[in-house]
Amino acid sequence: MCKFYKHISFQNIDLITNKLINFIKDLHEIKTSTYKLDHQQLIETVPELKSQLDEYGFSSIGVARILVTAPNSTLRLHNDGNDENPKYLALNWPLLNCNNTIMRWYNADISVKNYVEEGYGVFDLYDIFSATKLAETEIISPTLVNIQCPHDVDNPLDSSRFMLSIRFDVEPFDIYESL
Repeated sequence: MCKFYKHISFQNIDLITNKLINFIKDLHEIKTSTYKLDHQQLIETVPELKSQLDEYGFSSIGVARILVTAPNSTLRLHNDGNDENPKYLALNWPLLNCNNTIMRWYNADISVKNYVEEGYGVFDLYDIFSATKLAETEIISPTLVNIQCPHDVDNPLDSSRFMLSIRFDVEPFDIYESL
């Protein structure tokens, strides 16, 4: 898979985004970099999201998380999953403070294999000093992103960045290739 991202033109983006923001405003316990959502409650609260996912042919949601990037920070260079449990694609939906933040993909050497982070899972960390940037984008609309390739996120803002990240029961390779 050589593509790194594909922006998707969903209908009702503003309506869905506003409902998603209202949904997370009620979740006062979001304090960590990743917060796993109850995806059934998410779909019940924002049925328009489910409708749009169905229209594009996405399978059922496996995991939905809020990804929080702290102000003036860069996430560690990582991929999602590992050799035993690979992850390839996620649908990232920008919620708050995503303008002027950049997601980047690299070719890099592994520095820590099978790193475990509570609440997130197992993934590999990469050596930023060996990294060669391959692509970058500002995610300001729903975007299918390659999460197997080493990547990071840079948030130069003075506010935390909030992104909804959805993983599906079946990887949406056919949708990714058709866009």
